[in-house]
Amino acid sequence: MDDMGGQTDGAVRNGDLYDMRRVLAGARDLKPARMVVVNPYDAATLEAVSRAAGEGVVHPLMVGSARRIAEAARGIGVDRGNFNVLDTEESSVLERGASLLRDGEADFIMKGMVGTGAFIHVLLDPRWRVRTENILSHVSMMELPGTGRVFLV
Repeated sequence: MDDMGGQTDGAVRNGDLYDMRRVLAGARDLKPARMVVVNPYDAATLEAVSRAAGEGVVHPLMVGSARRIAEAARGIGVDRGNFNVLDTEESSVLERGASLLRDGEADFIMKGMVGTGAFIHVLLDPRWRVRTENILSHVSMMELPGTGRVFLV
């Protein structure tokens, strides 16, 4: 029971998400999602994707410069065995990611080192057929240390 007298599974309380471990445990029970990641050159992206892949939550496909991805992963000690890389020219990385989503080779897309405006602009372009009558969401999920709460931003 939660504080309001309703049932809770321990991961949701009073409408708030709590305990990222419980959220991940629930995700492990699902079929791993196919995720395309564009320009995954920063530590936060590489660490998050590698961890999610290691947990069996996603099957990531990294789209960008294979050399830069390898260098960035090596620099922070991330095992590249958890993901596949599609070596792609910088000028077409967003279009390549959008085409993978459009063609059903990915379930969702994540942005790495690319501007949010450019990322959304490509996804809203009608030729990629990402925009439908459904709502398009751009969300980050994080657990802030010491808060005991999960945030969706």
